[in-house]
Amino acid sequence: MNNYLQSLLSDQPLENSAGETPQFLWREVCPGGLELIPREGKLSQGLMISAGIHGNETAPVEILNELLDDLFSGSLHLSRPLLLIFGNLPALQAGSRFTGYDLNRLFSASGEQVADCYETARVKELEAVSRDFRQRFGE
Repeated sequence: MNNYLQSLLSDQPLENSAGETPQFLWREVCPGGLELIPREGKLSQGLMISAGIHGNETAPVEILNELLDDLFSGSLHLSRPLLLIFGNLPALQAGSRFTGYDLNRLFSASGEQVADCYETARVKELEAVSRDFRQRFGE
């Protein structure tokens, strides 16, 4: 895989939603969410990294994409399960902080008073993906 961020920004789905490298197995667990599981190393103490919850904060998103490119190229070694999340895809595409509601304000049931929209659905999706990852590879 090369430049996952570009596929997200151009709204082009991956050719494959799962695959493997000599170092790890990977799968897209949701749009903008990649799970990487090492073939060797610890299968506990997984690490989750998210960026792009606010779409106009691009430096962390670019760093996350570089990290991903380095893992896929083999120049960086993966030693434990990793979940990478690119958060607010429409806001990233628009280059704005948010497009409807501030995604960051909706986590941990804070969005229950907000009408159903992309952001409330996205928070539920990200919380479910994170919960699943923690249950399998948690502390």
